[in-house]
Amino acid sequence: MSDRQITRHPLTWPEGQSRTPRWMRQSSSKFRTSFAKARDQLLAELRRLGVEDDEDVILSTEIPTRLDGLPYANRAPTSDDPGVAVYWTARDGKPMAMACDNYDKVIGNLRGITLTLEAMRAIERHGGTDLMNKAFAGFQALPAEGQTGSSPWYVTLGFERAPGTFDTVKSKYRQMILDVKRSGNDSGVAHESEVQINLAMQAAREHFGCS
Repeated sequence: MSDRQITRHPLTWPEGQSRTPRWMRQSSSKFRTSFAKARDQLLAELRRLGVEDDEDVILSTEIPTRLDGLPYANRAPTSDDPGVAVYWTARDGKPMAMACDNYDKVIGNLRGITLTLEAMRAIERHGGTDLMNKAFAGFQALPAEGQTGSSPWYVTLGFERAPGTFDTVKSKYRQMILDVKRSGNDSGVAHESEVQINLAMQAAREHFGCS
């Protein structure tokens, strides 16, 4: 990862992961649970994945934190951003990051991450350890800022060579991100694709001198 500081509050969104537009967010009303229970269920799921101490987890939201670093159950967010990001270290020592802002409230995004972790852990229970590891590979925290893999940024974005204008890149980027989201694929592979697209877009901005 880069040298930026990951904070519990305010929200630190994982590098390279795009945000869900406000109009695309789903209602959190289907999650009939308390905030405290949703928060504790997430931590319990991480413990099942081998995280030994809750203090090793950074749960990052726009909700102010208690002295132990966890978000208060009865405090309102300090902004209208409902996103949730969780950072932890896997059994093999790799830094992991998972985030969700598909729902309109923090509680919904807490549940979204927990349910994703439960589903991925179920793969292991049914004998698919290798499949689970491949899925989790998509949630490894990103390397140093600016690294986009072995391919040039324009190849990742579907061009044979660097386009002449940044507007052309923006149009292609938007279509690729939309295609990933429309696929309905919540696997680690889909997440990794989105991360690579965003890293390529960041490199394109630097190429064209855009902020």
